[in-house]
Amino acid sequence: PAISVVSAVSGLSTAVEISQEAITGISIAILLALFFAQSLGTQRVAFVFSPVIAIWLLANLAVAIYNLSQYGGEVCEGLSPHYIVKFFIKHGATGWEMLGGVMLCITGA
Repeated sequence: PAISVVSAVSGLSTAVEISQEAITGISIAILLALFFAQSLGTQRVAFVFSPVIAIWLLANLAVAIYNLSQYGGEVCEGLSPHYIVKFFIKHGATGWEMLGGVMLCITGA
């Protein structure tokens, strides 16, 4: 979706000084390039994006391995349903609001 492209390009403003007009222009250029690339077929588009996605996933794996080695595997305990029950017992109705905030962060809303 277009909002995803705009959001990703907006992230550039954390690294470099960039105006809102430049963000809009870069986003439009990316969307137009993708639109015109569709005529080449999905195989060629996938051929271009596959290495980018592979590098992204490998970078995520490297960060995860680093964090697990630095901070231990306790983070994996969060996958147990036991902890969410304890969380709701401790926080009550406020816990649902916190969980809603987490879901908004995960979905990028």
